[in-house]
Amino acid sequence: MKAKISVILPAYNAGKYIGEALQSIADQTVPVYEIIVVDDGSTDHTREVVSDFPVRYIYQTNQGTAAALNAGIEQSSGDYLAFLDADDIWMPQRLSLQLQAFENDPSLDMVFGFMQQFISPELSVEEQNKIEVNTAEVMVGIHKSAWLIKRHAFMRVGLFTGGFLLEEFTDWYARSKEKNLNELVVKEVIAKRRIHQSNTSRVHKDLKKDYPRILKAALDRRRQQGK
Repeated sequence: MKAKISVILPAYNAGKYIGEALQSIADQTVPVYEIIVVDDGSTDHTREVVSDFPVRYIYQTNQGTAAALNAGIEQSSGDYLAFLDADDIWMPQRLSLQLQAFENDPSLDMVFGFMQQFISPELSVEEQNKIEVNTAEVMVGIHKSAWLIKRHAFMRVGLFTGGFLLEEFTDWYARSKEKNLNELVVKEVIAKRRIHQSNTSRVHKDLKKDYPRILKAALDRRRQQGK
């Protein structure tokens, strides 16, 4: 199945891990159409690492993940959109499995897959022992790094909303439910989430504050639609 897939990869001080993320895209069993890295104001060696890969590199002043994602989407031209966090990695069959799902059911708008967490190997034994993560657990990956969506379906919902510490995707996904997008989860692990000392969800302990705001926004939209 020939498909033009645009991969959007937002990055902020991601030099330590982004090389592995980009290599996992290069290792896909089906080629991608384009890779767009949006550097959201990094001050480390992210640019130098990215320069070793065939990507389109966009630098912007620090504006947050939603702005970086939106910038990449607006610069992309593929028929499908895929996303990867700079510290996560894809399994080699990730895109082929999802494209097969689309081929089997053309009515699908977006496809997810299963994810598994792993502790970053450079951490010391002491650091690893402080992280409470079940690396054997396989989870349904309703997550950017395990998501492939048709461009026109994404645009039905619209761009990401800024102002969230981490949950810009959760807000988008809530909005997608209001548009009744047709989705599927392939029953294989297609992406792995890296656990390390500077995960945003570990550094920012107040991320739960995003959820009431997302819920309120959804309720407000329902009220407006009911008028």
